[in-house]
Amino acid sequence: MTRAETPIPLEISYPDTPKGMSDAEWHARVDLAAAYRLTHHYGWTSVVYNHITLRVPGTDTFLINPFGLTYDEITASNLTCVDLDGNKVSDDAWPVNRAGYVIHAAIHKARPDDLHCVMHTHEPFSQSIAALNVEVVPMMQEGCQLFERIGYHDFNGIVLDETEQEALTTAMGADKHTLVLKNHGLLTAGPNVAWAFVRHQLFIRNAEIMLRTMSSGAQISYIPDEIMRHTREQFEGGAAQAGPLCGIPNGPPSGACWTGSTRPGNIDQPSSTASRSGRPAMTSRPALAKANRRKSSCPSPKNVPGMVSTPASRAMRFATSIDAVPPNGCRT
Repeated sequence: MTRAETPIPLEISYPDTPKGMSDAEWHARVDLAAAYRLTHHYGWTSVVYNHITLRVPGTDTFLINPFGLTYDEITASNLTCVDLDGNKVSDDAWPVNRAGYVIHAAIHKARPDDLHCVMHTHEPFSQSIAALNVEVVPMMQEGCQLFERIGYHDFNGIVLDETEQEALTTAMGADKHTLVLKNHGLLTAGPNVAWAFVRHQLFIRNAEIMLRTMSSGAQISYIPDEIMRHTREQFEGGAAQAGPLCGIPNGPPSGACWTGSTRPGNIDQPSSTASRSGRPAMTSRPALAKANRRKSSCPSPKNVPGMVSTPASRAMRFATSIDAVPPNGCRT
């Protein structure tokens, strides 16, 4: 075979599963620890704060970082485990941050079929967007994946009260995967670690471009809504995937590496609310009056641990210092 004809291997491997632990939990631990290390690598951390959580497949428990460790100290073995009611179910002495539990458990409980990993950071570009009374606008081709997939949650102080979970889940709805926590930070979610991470990276890139173009003083070339929707559907439907085995999680579950077990109904339908975000007081187009918009002339599986065709998921397999020391697993 020539180089061009050699198929790309899609197999992934993990350290041996510790005795007394299921493969599903161990693989979830390795994936999640890798995400913490990648988040540290990209500089999206806030000392010991913020969280990335992952449901242990087949259970009502999820893994979370031990409160007090920096992200570069997280390993597969020292992740702690809690149930959806906030009870520790792993035999370790680490505390769990209360706000982390309240925010992440809300999403895990509300979207058990499709959002298994929840990622929240206080990254500066996304925090800057969260501090502005504007709606996030997709600024480039890949940013169109965010169109009508972002919810907004108003700031009410540190999220310590479980009564705020209802507002969080209402903002996320049934068809969104990203939340702008106003005056707070960014939350993304996905069917696995790879996609929660990729969506985080996508939002941050779009936020940076949005802030730069707003500050340029030049006329912004906004993408018309119908083109954004069409482009998003190209991504979600798999047309932009060029035939790989793995597609965007919102797309049809036809790929061998599909990891979303249930697709929300009406996911491709436009919002029926006056504002796409459901926030009527929010400016729909930042920086320049909508009347000055320039029309663009440019064309516009069950428990599979990772979407291995994505760069993020491949990188996770090689994240450093993810140990194979037998941890105290989740009691189910």
